Amino acid sequence: AVVSTESGHYGRGMSQKQCVRFLFGNKEVFVNKFRTCARSRPIKNQLLGEDFYSREHTKPLFTEHEILSFMNLYTYHTYMEIFKILKFRDPLVIYEQFKVSNRKSNLLISTFPAKHFVSRSTSIWNTITPKLKFIDHCSTKTAFVKHSLKNLLLSLQSSVSPISWNSDNFNMDKISSC
Repeated sequence: AVVSTESGHYGRGMSQKQCVRFLFGNKEVFVNKFRTCARSRPIKNQLLGEDFYSREHTKPLFTEHEILSFMNLYTYHTYMEIFKILKFRDPLVIYEQFKVSNRKSNLLISTFPAKHFVSRSTSIWNTITPKLKFIDHCSTKTAFVKHSLKNLLLSLQSSVSPISWNSDNFNMDKISSC
């Protein structure tokens, strides 16, 4: 089961897993699962055991098709928005909310911890940017950051267990450098 870190992510994550299972899952197993008629299934297979009620694991499907989970999509899009805001200084109203460190140009300083966009995105930025290892966000190409970030999040997502989800699959502190 997916562990929820933010309110509302659990339900969206479950919906995403159902969609991935429906689109990329084993169709033959799904179709045969509900053939319970005596004429279509031998009597020894009529008993509905634990296998009948278990669903197909989605983590291998996410890995095979390189799909980011909902929680990692949130991280990906938040990081990319901050990158574009800092690079292009647009929209100016949001850009002015971020304070860049005088010591390190890739470090953002959060004025106060809160649950709003600036504070949460600052935390995401400061956790991921050292792992991406780019020198300056102004001179780095957006396509490079997108590709590197997606690969970083996919490697995080596929870590720990190849079959089951774990809270470490979404823990940004566990990201290894690319």
